[in-house]
Amino acid sequence: MKSIKSFLPGQSVIRPVPFEQEKKMLIQEIRKISPKIQIQFGSALKIFTGRMSMQEAAGEQANESAFWVDFSANPDAVQKEIRALIQNERNPETGKVEGFCKVFLLSAQILLKATVIQVEGTVQPRLKFIFPSQVFKVHRRKHLRVPMPKETEGWVKFPDLGDRRIIDISLMGARVQIQAEDERHLGGHRKLNALVFRLGNKSVETQCEVRYLDSRIVGLSIEWMNPVDRAWLKDFLLSQIRMLLNDPAQILESGS
Repeated sequence: MKSIKSFLPGQSVIRPVPFEQEKKMLIQEIRKISPKIQIQFGSALKIFTGRMSMQEAAGEQANESAFWVDFSANPDAVQKEIRALIQNERNPETGKVEGFCKVFLLSAQILLKATVIQVEGTVQPRLKFIFPSQVFKVHRRKHLRVPMPKETEGWVKFPDLGDRRIIDISLMGARVQIQAEDERHLGGHRKLNALVFRLGNKSVETQCEVRYLDSRIVGLSIEWMNPVDRAWLKDFLLSQIRMLLNDPAQILESGS
């Protein structure tokens, strides 16, 4: 239990909750958008990032009792480190490798502990995990955070900095990719009164607050936006979700 607390600074009590009510939502998003997952193996302190999928090997049927994690976007050295951990971090009682996982969905963040049941790839590891019967915590987002698809233009125009690409956006804020030299400028300007969000062919003026800076990413909280533009933004986000998910009804209801 101690390891998973590294995902929740300041949390003193973590109780497992039934998983079936969240599983349908999780599987739907894994199939449609391959959400990001962070994993901490056994007693190792390092956290690794991958992408989830339900894709089985060629000719095999999809199995809703398990999921795959692909680490191929990581540097070769990191992938070798993951393979070494899979060999060295086995539970002494069960002989299995367990991972403490944090899953980033559109409508929630889910914390769970899953067991590795299969390893593929000699260089680029691809791991198969069995779904647990319980999860440790489900943090539902009040507002859905929608990743910007590659085919949709999404930028924030900062005074004195120029355009920076939006990573994801909600009705209340956005995460934006910045340059290293931007951090000093933004760190000294927590209130930004003249920002312009450019989403597709639409430009929206807004006032924001810098909530955090982390590894060339700035988190912005939208403090003010014209009500007409906010209504447009809500419709825009719903249209993006429909592009991501063929059947968004459950996701929309859970994040409204």
